[in-house]
Amino acid sequence: MNERLDGRGARAGRDKAGPYRFSSWAITMLVLTFALVAAGALVVFPRIQAAHAAGATLSVVPKSANYSAQTALVAKGQNFAANEVVKIYWDYTGPGTGTLEATATANATKGSFSTGFQLPLASTGTYTIAGVGQTSGFVATHTFQLLPQLYSSPEAECDARFSVYYRRWAD
Repeated sequence: MNERLDGRGARAGRDKAGPYRFSSWAITMLVLTFALVAAGALVVFPRIQAAHAAGATLSVVPKSANYSAQTALVAKGQNFAANEVVKIYWDYTGPGTGTLEATATANATKGSFSTGFQLPLASTGTYTIAGVGQTSGFVATHTFQLLPQLYSSPEAECDARFSVYYRRWAD
């Protein structure tokens, strides 16, 4: 039995790497399988972000006002999930932002609610008020305009002194 040996003493024509040698097609199939699994995971797994409700709405009454400690705002929402707890945030700019002002529970039929809260003390400007569903993650927003206030005390009479007061809180 004559065997051909290569320069290192191994048998010619035999697998030099032993049982761990992969052919190029096996490596290609492994890479393709990994790519398909990774792509499937990106498509299937949900993204972590707030979902804006299709059809969920929020309205605020009044739409604008001067600051007063007696001013109450009413937030009305519709099309949230049935019996869902909805949190109302002042100065909302995205998930995890804003100041919690009220909590309401949407009714079982239309997913609607109505709740009131006091106007927060803030500088004049436009603020976003948001209703955030706690189970669905639905977010509905509405803007509110906080106006400056100008008044005089006492009311002006002929030849009378009076003072003018202006409230505008700077940021």
